[in-house]
Amino acid sequence: MGTNLISLFDIKLGTMDATNDFGAPENGSEFLNGPAGSSPTILGIPAFPAPQLGVVMQTELDYLNFKIGRYPGGTNRLSLGDTFSIAELGLPIRQKGVFRFGFWRHTELERNDATLGTVQDVYGVLEYDFSDNVSGFFQYGTVDPSFSEIKRHWAHGVTVSPTSSGDIFGGIMMSHAKFRNEKEERLCELFLSFPLKKRFSIKPSLTLIRRPFGNNESPEAIIFNVRLNLTL
Repeated sequence: MGTNLISLFDIKLGTMDATNDFGAPENGSEFLNGPAGSSPTILGIPAFPAPQLGVVMQTELDYLNFKIGRYPGGTNRLSLGDTFSIAELGLPIRQKGVFRFGFWRHTELERNDATLGTVQDVYGVLEYDFSDNVSGFFQYGTVDPSFSEIKRHWAHGVTVSPTSSGDIFGGIMMSHAKFRNEKEERLCELFLSFPLKKRFSIKPSLTLIRRPFGNNESPEAIIFNVRLNLTL
């Protein structure tokens, strides 16, 4: 449900996946792995498969876009205690990209020692279309390590379509997570999507994970996936 307020603000109210409005780069949406979406440092952001009731207010001017959202923290009921709030400012870049800077706050979140507290931090997302066939993104986020195993994360990726129709396209994405014990995990994903029939396409992808969960003794993980897409 949406409405217009004084011709300046759009208000959206309902059950929502907050990553459709905040934090997640659109140029990373074709990748399978989560790090290409919203940063894992944004703790408690409502997302698929568990959207939450919330409200989003947005205003868009010639040189900036500003939006703010508020959601229940860990339930789908209205709450004045446990809440997740987020605000994001978007600045366009030469009509080819956008830089988005965000701030989020989660109250009554459980720490690693099982006590409750409030955590807040910032993130940044840069998206740019280098041409009609090449687009990329970069994102960065940090978080208080007393609430999360991950304290810092960044990811970047590029998507390329060699044809003007865009039916065939592929991409590569790399992600880096630093844990509170100073160990690191690196992830790389490569995918290719191509049509089989008019409304049917296939997308094989290959993912390599070095030092899973920051464990230096763990072997590298290699994951092969195939996604079938049907357009109705």
